[in-house]
Amino acid sequence: MNPDDYILCPLLKKTITRTYCHEICFVVEGLIDKSTIDDKIDAIQDYEKICFDCENHID
Repeated sequence: MNPDDYILCPLLKKTITRTYCHEICFVVEGLIDKSTIDDKIDAIQDYEKICFDCENHID
């Protein structure tokens, strides 16, 4: 396990894989369907803004 493969997600307030982070970013960007991510994220107020403001957000 490479520590660089994990990041602290401000949405979920826990460590997640960088791959899952990218999936969340893609949902926020409208590139993939929300069904690919945890329903808890969609319930978070302003989750899109939190994701966009995250230092790990991919551009």
